[in-house]
Amino acid sequence: MDRELIAAYRFFKEHAGYILGESARCALSLARAERAGESAGLTVQWDDDSEEYQLGDCEDAPPPYVLVAFVLDPRNGRRCLASLGGIGLNSLRDPYRRVVAAELLSEALETLVTEQAAEIQATAHEIMEHQS
Repeated sequence: MDRELIAAYRFFKEHAGYILGESARCALSLARAERAGESAGLTVQWDDDSEEYQLGDCEDAPPPYVLVAFVLDPRNGRRCLASLGGIGLNSLRDPYRRVVAAELLSEALETLVTEQAAEIQATAHEIMEHQS
């Protein structure tokens, strides 16, 4: 692993929540998703969430920032590949923002890979039928 990936791994290990015993695997997965998403030209966009914030069990008041985050398809810029709303942050520099971004990049990449696999399968099927 290179330095950037190790630094990202450490960030996610510290700031993301995990299932007990899975923190190393999940942190590395998020670090890889962040890198792969950036390499694929994916970006996470943020906006104010217009929906009413739902207070959690331990909250007295909504956080100062309530945002929605989404990843648009870089091929056309209109289709949403992944999104999440109701993201409560105490500041715009909250580390949780990066965690959410990596999770959305992971979801968007999975969508793109699934679609590409389906396209390849359909093309292979057409070729096989044409040869028959």
